[in-house]
Amino acid sequence: MKKQILFILFLFSITVFFGQETKNYIVGDTIYYKSQKISLSKSDRYAVIREIKPKSILVDLYFRHNDTIIKDKTTHIKNLKKLESNGKTITYYRSGEIHSKGNYVKGYRVGLWDFYLKNELLNYTEFYKREKKNYISSKIIDAWDLKGNQTVKNGNGTLFLYHPKNTDIIEFGELKNSKKVGIWQKKDSERLIFEENYENDKLTKGKSWDKQGKKYKYKKIFERAKYLGGPKQINRFIANNFNVPDALIKSNFHGRVYALFKISKTGKVTNIRVKKSTHPDLEKEIKRVLQKMKAWKPGKERGQLAATNFTIPFVL
Repeated sequence: MKKQILFILFLFSITVFFGQETKNYIVGDTIYYKSQKISLSKSDRYAVIREIKPKSILVDLYFRHNDTIIKDKTTHIKNLKKLESNGKTITYYRSGEIHSKGNYVKGYRVGLWDFYLKNELLNYTEFYKREKKNYISSKIIDAWDLKGNQTVKNGNGTLFLYHPKNTDIIEFGELKNSKKVGIWQKKDSERLIFEENYENDKLTKGKSWDKQGKKYKYKKIFERAKYLGGPKQINRFIANNFNVPDALIKSNFHGRVYALFKISKTGKVTNIRVKKSTHPDLEKEIKRVLQKMKAWKPGKERGQLAATNFTIPFVL
């Protein structure tokens, strides 16, 4: 009898260790997260426990956007200390309607996923496969139009992707063995946004239009921002301009940190964040150096200038 009682208690509570501290969580408790890791202080991202089992915990994930609480997903996780989905998952639109259903393994989508419009009409199914460590491939398997007619079967047919709010067709084209072929177009209610030609899933040429109707031609969908002179010049600039803060010299600090930032449409460094920084002086110096970098050529998306993300490691 005692063994049964202990087992039942285990199913309804879980203990998390914080160094020498411990905290017990039960169904209905709220757990806060920062950068995907559990936090003892409140944050804008949190989970509410729905069910506790020996090998998984079912939670509802929420985030705060301005003053609004939005339900993100219902998912299984293995360890409360790390916010990593493992198992059956449902994601939601901000309105609360179901957006998709499928499975996660170690934080990555795997297998068949169903994607819905806001009226919970099934739009398409997509198969996800983990090819390498951090690379996931995917392909459309089946798809349906607004009347429920199947337009893609076993990867062959015409795919219609709809705007989730008003169900206007926003992108469409032909699939052959789950690969894009022929002409693909994207539009909104007012204009054509792009038109692309594909052969066996490879873009051969494309043209896009901005809001003023100006046309751009391209052969690559994305082009990253480039620093004039390439990686060698980046390293040279940092070496010539970076000054190790005195506090880090005194403490004999050694390590690697990452600077994440954006290159704007005008080639300016913006939105600098320093990841894994352990000292405010180090973060301040990294930001100072990056803001001095002027020789950036902005990236492009479908032939048009676009802000792009960049990451640079700093090794001390």
